[in-house]
Amino acid sequence: MIRLRKVSLLNDIRKNRAPLFYWSLGAGFITTASVITFGYFYYSYRIRQRTKEGIKKGEVERIISTEGLTSQELEKAIDLLQKQRIHEQIQIDNFERYKKLRNKRREQEGLS
Repeated sequence: MIRLRKVSLLNDIRKNRAPLFYWSLGAGFITTASVITFGYFYYSYRIRQRTKEGIKKGEVERIISTEGLTSQELEKAIDLLQKQRIHEQIQIDNFERYKKLRNKRREQEGLS
């Protein structure tokens, strides 16, 4: 038959096993901090790579962060964003013109 030992911090302290407990806590904390730090740097690396790919391909949606970009890449990103803004403004202007023309046609059809 297997006997289970009672696990108790007080028992460990009495038998001078507390340093092992604290070492294991410390190792767990260091491991957790290391994993979180690695995850943060990997995530920021992936964001930087995604932004660089977006600049190369000309996809404005992929430009997320300017962190870690060279001055040339920043200039390209700014140019892409300006082109995108101009394109969106043209779309808005075209939609406004379309609404005005549609309303004029409806009024003319209503008068006829």
